[in-house]
Amino acid sequence: MESAIAITQGYRVLAESMVEEDLADERKANLERYLHWSEECVRRSPMNSDLYDQLAKAWWLRSSIEHDRRLEAAEQALAASARAAELAPAYAPAFGALAYYHQRLATLYTAEGLPEKAREHEAAAAKAKARSDEIWAAG
Repeated sequence: MESAIAITQGYRVLAESMVEEDLADERKANLERYLHWSEECVRRSPMNSDLYDQLAKAWWLRSSIEHDRRLEAAEQALAASARAAELAPAYAPAFGALAYYHQRLATLYTAEGLPEKAREHEAAAAKAKARSDEIWAAG
């Protein structure tokens, strides 16, 4: 399992660092590998919340690179983040991440002219942030 995680991290670094225009194709290929290995890690250890968090980051990176599939990828990031929070109900950072993805989706839906969807995500972001704050306060 450690090998799969290391491979995932390597492709993440490559996908995030290749920002030059002439490397766009290679960046997309590394992003696909990053997604593949993130999904493979989740498949191998489906009860590990950290791996779902990693998968959420992979999907979010796709949403920031592939604009034609932005909403679809962002929703996948949100789903993976929600699963991470579900698996770690007493881990504040999981709910902080969930709040982040909901807020980012609210911004995307606002830009797409879908204010109702944006409001739904804003409300969900507030709820997730409140849960994160509650966990932190409990110590």
